Amino acid sequence: RWVLDLSEFKEADELIVVTGDDLAERKSKLLEGADAIVALPGGLGTFDEVCDVACQKQLGMNCDKIPVCLLNIDGFFDGFMTQLKRAKKDGLLHQKDLDDIIHAEGSEAACLTWCQTKHEARVKEERETAATEREAAATLEAEAVGKITLMGTLKRSLLLPPICALYTWMFMQTIYIFMYLSGETRNMI
Repeated sequence: RWVLDLSEFKEADELIVVTGDDLAERKSKLLEGADAIVALPGGLGTFDEVCDVACQKQLGMNCDKIPVCLLNIDGFFDGFMTQLKRAKKDGLLHQKDLDDIIHAEGSEAACLTWCQTKHEARVKEERETAATEREAAATLEAEAVGKITLMGTLKRSLLLPPICALYTWMFMQTIYIFMYLSGETRNMI
């Protein structure tokens, strides 16, 4: 899907036009359901959107796993990337790798390939994490069931003989009472 300024991209399968009093709604829609962000050379609005996404990524907010790539046609973003590299060198960016925040490629094909690779890696990681979490939950459940079964077995094996003895004694006392009431008193213990 494509979000464009006052124009329609004929090849898009969905066109979203965002209006509002400020750019906050537009930036929110830009990230909604995005698999990647590709920024073309643009003006202040483009830089605002790119910087907003980069800040959210650095802070680990809702878009921290979305790859962001600048289409660096004719070196348009060279100065911006140089400034980010300087900020990284000076310890102002907290990610281990600048590519975790933002990346630049010189051609459309390279840009899309980089985004696709990052997206596929993210999907794979999410699947592996989900599988690991399912395995951990299953292990915890099995351990809990094992503990319950063990506790049940221990309770039965430890408590069953005294309970049986108690019921036997109560049964015998009932028999003795009936015998006493009926007048039979022989062989009573």
